[in-house]
Amino acid sequence: MIALGERNLLLRNIPGHTDGCLTYAPDDRSMAFTGDCLLIRGSGRTDFQGGNPHSMHRLVQGQIFTLPDDCLLYPAHDYRGLTITSVHEERRFNPRLGGEGGEIDFTGYMKNLRPAHPKKPEVAGPADLQCGQPEGEGEVDPIPARDRAPLRRSFADLAISPAACCARPPKPARPKAAARSSALPNIRSDRCRFLARRRGSGATLFRR
Repeated sequence: MIALGERNLLLRNIPGHTDGCLTYAPDDRSMAFTGDCLLIRGSGRTDFQGGNPHSMHRLVQGQIFTLPDDCLLYPAHDYRGLTITSVHEERRFNPRLGGEGGEIDFTGYMKNLRPAHPKKPEVAGPADLQCGQPEGEGEVDPIPARDRAPLRRSFADLAISPAACCARPPKPARPKAAARSSALPNIRSDRCRFLARRRGSGATLFRR
């Protein structure tokens, strides 16, 4: 538990993606930050160092899906640009961890997922165990309290509209149509012929 002013931030240990994955939630359980474990309509891979699909399934079910239905969930990232979901949505619609699927279904799926091999795992793994500090650079020096920025807001101050946050980003505007050629053809009819001549931004028709 981490004190943030008058509120507390609760830590839930949910190993599975790695053995150090945590989910953070304020004490009113209005939202949770799920890291790389539970994603929007998905989950983190379980083939990293310390990954375990059995642990991930059991702990997501017991530590995240037991939060209130309207609890907002913020994953660490989403490759489609989405940023927010809810416990109700993921419990119902997540194809890996939600619905009627069980632990056997999830572990079988993750073991047969075969994602691309991670880049430089022999470097990233040991660095993660040292809080990101590469080997040979000594220990990480803690930041003195006098140099830390003051805490002026807490998670309890955030006012978020699920309807607004869950909306997809607007589609980019379509490019304007290319300008038509200035050489306009003659327009013929049974009774007369009109010669189209371009003048300024419009076309003027002359009768012959």
